[in-house]
Amino acid sequence: MLERLRGQSDHERAKTVRAALDAHGIPKHLTYVDEAHGLTTRQGEQESDTSIMIGALSHPENSSHALFGSATPHKNDTSEIYAMGRLLDPERYSDAYRFSQNYGVGSVAAPDAVRRELDHRTYTAAIPPDG
Repeated sequence: MLERLRGQSDHERAKTVRAALDAHGIPKHLTYVDEAHGLTTRQGEQESDTSIMIGALSHPENSSHALFGSATPHKNDTSEIYAMGRLLDPERYSDAYRFSQNYGVGSVAAPDAVRRELDHRTYTAAIPPDG
């Protein structure tokens, strides 16, 4: 199935997985992934099998809600932030080039702009070391 999914768009992947879930009587559900930063794909890298499958399972076609936990949601660059945004909202974040133009390297305002863009989709908190 993964080879088939690899050649499909996000929406086609979601529909393929929905058909498989329906065949087994599995309804829409909550998708939760801990250490979700492992699902991000840097620009120029091939998507991992796990990222493809979780993306299809967490698509609104298949999940009523999705929750991705990570202490390091964007380790390296804008392409990884885009990859996380695409998992959260594949319809809104369907164009990596446009995302990079809006929020990528070269703009002093980019970090603040991407924070504002994704703020309503994220929750940030820290646990103090003292407890």
